[in-house]
Amino acid sequence: MQREMKARATSTGGLKRLRAQLDAGIMKYSFAPQRSAGRKLGRWDSEPKTSSSRPSPPAFARKRGGCEHLASLNAFSILVHVFSRARRLAILGFILLFALSKTEAAPKANRAGAAQVTQIGTMTARGLIESSGVVLSSIAPNLFWTHNDGRSPILFAIDRQGSNLGQFTIDGVPVLDWEDIARDDSGNLYLADIGNNNAARDELAVHRFPEPKPGETSGRIKVNRSWYLKFPNEPFDCESLFIWKDSGYVVSKVFKNAHASIYRFDLSITNGAQTLQRVADLPVTSPVTAADISPDGQRLALTAKNGAYLFQIDGDVAKAGRVKPAFVKFREGQIEGCCFVPEGVLAVSEKREVFLFPESAFKSGAAAE
Repeated sequence: MQREMKARATSTGGLKRLRAQLDAGIMKYSFAPQRSAGRKLGRWDSEPKTSSSRPSPPAFARKRGGCEHLASLNAFSILVHVFSRARRLAILGFILLFALSKTEAAPKANRAGAAQVTQIGTMTARGLIESSGVVLSSIAPNLFWTHNDGRSPILFAIDRQGSNLGQFTIDGVPVLDWEDIARDDSGNLYLADIGNNNAARDELAVHRFPEPKPGETSGRIKVNRSWYLKFPNEPFDCESLFIWKDSGYVVSKVFKNAHASIYRFDLSITNGAQTLQRVADLPVTSPVTAADISPDGQRLALTAKNGAYLFQIDGDVAKAGRVKPAFVKFREGQIEGCCFVPEGVLAVSEKREVFLFPESAFKSGAAAE
């Protein structure tokens, strides 16, 4: 062992250079079992000293698969080692703090409210594969209208448990991507052909038709008025429509933490296309999938991929951009449609589930931030 130490020291330019390399952690440590007083010895362990000329053990040594510190550590090496780790931790902490400072705060989750959301039904109509919108009838208290996502022009009548009450075919216009349905106070329903996946369309369409009469379970319904909508700037996707007084409103579905916006179009204009007018930028960065306004215009409900939002707007749609909504985090199903009911907000999922968000669910939690 002593001869090996002397040879290694001579080949590297002397004992001092060897010691410096070991302290710097350059040389590797390989564990070679040897017998000495009943214990295993490492390569740089030695038998009890018989001469003062033997080299001292290194400051620290390494072996494959881990690090093994010897008893006599060099104080300077310890300081360098500690300082190096502290510096790495400080840099990592700075990076994390910087990343957090650039991340927009998510809405404060209303966990107590989410616990109150219940599934009250499942849609059973044959042919209703992926529900994409829902609205409460203006002429019957337990009648709702829904439809598939996409090109199908079929209107389905259901009750709040999802039972099938009838089917109607919408005639008179082609349908490209039916995403939502709305109503006015005059007995009309509105077909929102506003889906725009990949922003491929440069024009959206909304079609009006009369609500079927009570007792009817099938038939064909003709569109009696249409609106064609242009984008004010770049095209965007859209899945939400609601009607308030003499205006229609759509909500942009945006991604990458962008803020959703509400756009208005004038129902009194029916000749030619009109350009959407931006009304409000919302404190919502999750993709919006549905919207409805309460019959008295006091509240606006939105659903998004992360849950449901409730705005107190007091009849002024633009106010939605200036108030903090109540928020209920909900990811049990992909909500695609919502409407107001006396108990709160009824919502439907793309998997045909029917959920109820009671008023108490929104009241039991803090406002979204």
